[in-house]
Amino acid sequence: MPATESWLLRSEARFSVALSLILLAGVCTLALVFAMFTISFVWPQEAVATTKGQVNAGNIHDFEIGRPQQFLEGKFWLVRLSQTEVIALYWKDPELGCTVPWREHFRFTDPRTGESREGWFRNPCHGQTYDLDGRCVYGPCIRGLDRRPVTVTNDGGITVNNTDLRLIKGQPLRP
Repeated sequence: MPATESWLLRSEARFSVALSLILLAGVCTLALVFAMFTISFVWPQEAVATTKGQVNAGNIHDFEIGRPQQFLEGKFWLVRLSQTEVIALYWKDPELGCTVPWREHFRFTDPRTGESREGWFRNPCHGQTYDLDGRCVYGPCIRGLDRRPVTVTNDGGITVNNTDLRLIKGQPLRP
C-alpha cells in the first residue's frame, strides 16, 4: 500500500509541474505579444524605413531589353522596352495590393496574339497576368500595373520618381 501511495504522490507532482510549466509558457507568450504590440504604438514613425523620393537606377545600357529588374528600394520593376524606352512598374496589384513578381519561366499564351511565350508578371493572389509594359492580358484586372515616372538623361542615366503622389495609374483594360 505505501508503494501505491508514493506512486500516486509522484504522479500528482509530475502533473503539477507539467501544468505549471505550461501556464508559465502561456504567460510568457502573452507578455511578449503585449510588449511587441505596445512597442509598435510607442516607436516613433520617423524610425520606420521609408523609400527615397528619387531612385538612381543606373544607366540604360546596363539593362537588357525585355528583362525586368527588381528594385527593392523603390518597390518597382524597371523594364527596358527598347533602345531608348524604360518604364518603372509599381510592384503591387492595383486592386488588392498583392505583390506581383516577374515569372521569367512562366509560359502563357497571349490572348491578343495567340502566341505562347515565357516571361510574364503574374499575380500569385488571383492569377492576373501582365505583359512587359504592365498591360493586363488575363485575369480579374481593373487596369494594368501602375507606373512610376522615369527620367532618362542624355548620357543614359535613369532616375525613378518614387513618391506615392507621383504614381501613374496603369493602362485601362481593352474592350
